[in-house]
Amino acid sequence: SQLPEVEAFVDKFLLGKKEVSTNVSKHPFPDTNVGHWIDWWGKSKPEFPGASDAYSISLEAECGEIGKNWKVIQNPETSQSAFVTPLEGLLSADQPPTGSDNQITIAFSLDRGGEFTIFARLNCPSAEDDSCWYQINDEEFILRNGLGTSGWQWITLGKHSLQAGNHHINIAYREDGFQLDKLSISTFFLAPNDLGPEAVNLCSE
Repeated sequence: SQLPEVEAFVDKFLLGKKEVSTNVSKHPFPDTNVGHWIDWWGKSKPEFPGASDAYSISLEAECGEIGKNWKVIQNPETSQSAFVTPLEGLLSADQPPTGSDNQITIAFSLDRGGEFTIFARLNCPSAEDDSCWYQINDEEFILRNGLGTSGWQWITLGKHSLQAGNHHINIAYREDGFQLDKLSISTFFLAPNDLGPEAVNLCSE
């Protein structure tokens, strides 16, 4: 799809055709905020816009309300050494499974409103284990497929406009091998590193 642009660069810089235009701004990611990556150019302090005043919270999946068709697995590679996964054999490819037994519900509170990105720390080992349904408050469930990872990784679930106050997120299974460790809800566009900061909903003893 970018052959004409490549040919223009060859014509201008290899063949010396000075009249050729190489003013190109084409890319396959229309939702990318290019400003995040270039606004700091030429400044003394290289920093992503919004990094210094970003607001984020983290949530432990196993500390939410766990439906009966999910289980908690202990694993030292995960935050708080535990993650959640559906019971074997459960599939709901075409529509989200209804009822609290089939979902994880995690309540959270935001000190301020804004545009938030929801990240999930996942382990999705194959194409048969790389999807889920999720719901913010009482909005429609959203299907997320193709979440394949190489081990445990932070993956973007979606972006939502949220007001300050109380909210909840529901995670429902779609494929039974889906493994969820932790969630991050952030005004910043980059995912956390490693295990991320300590969650605000640590499980009680």
